[in-house]
Amino acid sequence: MVKFSPVIQPLPNLFPGKPVVSVLGLHTIHPIISGNKWFKLAPYIQAAKNAGCHKIITAGGAYSNHIIATARAARDAGMLSNAYIRGEEPQMLSPTLLDAKRDGMELVFLNRRSFDDLNLPPGPIPGTGHYFIPAGGKGKLGVVGSASIIASTHCNSFSHIAGACGTGTMIAGLQYAATSFQKIIGISVLKNLPEPLPSIRQELEGLNCNRLPEIFHFAYGGYAQPHPVVLAFMQEAWEKERLPLDFVYTGKLFCAIRQLREEEFFPREATILLIHSGGLQGNRSLPEGSLPF
Repeated sequence: MVKFSPVIQPLPNLFPGKPVVSVLGLHTIHPIISGNKWFKLAPYIQAAKNAGCHKIITAGGAYSNHIIATARAARDAGMLSNAYIRGEEPQMLSPTLLDAKRDGMELVFLNRRSFDDLNLPPGPIPGTGHYFIPAGGKGKLGVVGSASIIASTHCNSFSHIAGACGTGTMIAGLQYAATSFQKIIGISVLKNLPEPLPSIRQELEGLNCNRLPEIFHFAYGGYAQPHPVVLAFMQEAWEKERLPLDFVYTGKLFCAIRQLREEEFFPREATILLIHSGGLQGNRSLPEGSLPF
């Protein structure tokens, strides 16, 4: 995987006045291994190669950014890939899964209970030549990889860094790499699912980091549920800044930060950086013509 310098884009039209808001455009670094997935997967792929493994095993949903990114990352590394997909096999595969198959990924469908019971630890699977990467790139290597988002970009001047939070892996990595004066904010997009902070705390304690991010919950109807407020904001972001967002993660992040800003959660002199974590796969589930980009 190559090195790059994602662009930091001020957003004066979407967030006029103070505090100033900018976005780190990780969605631009690769058309398939998009956004934070690049950072999470890189150390896992390297560890798999170092262990002499020839196949990557992972798990995710039908519109998972992680699934399609893993399929391409494995292919580019000269490795095979296999994924456990949450839910019964549909008559017609999602565009995400079709693309993953084109990149050589084998798909195994599990009912929701069997999927939730998967309990493989990250790392080599003994006696198989296979390497398991948890859903979403969760785990120590995913956290360390996410920490390099800050290390490889010019983020040190921002007082607040915010990102969408699913498994919490990226937020843990941002907290691990943040300077002592920076505040890390995670916007949890999940509803009726495990609170991310205990997992984040566990990952950070394993890295001898005793600082924690602040987590806010903005589910907007629940995971992967199109919400009119989020969809309207996505339209506005495109019209004003030519910035594509998704309704599962980044759209909720931006809506939440606007609300917190209006509620004066941030000091007026704050400088806020939003992490565009890429992954626009979820938008492909919307009816054609729903979005302007």
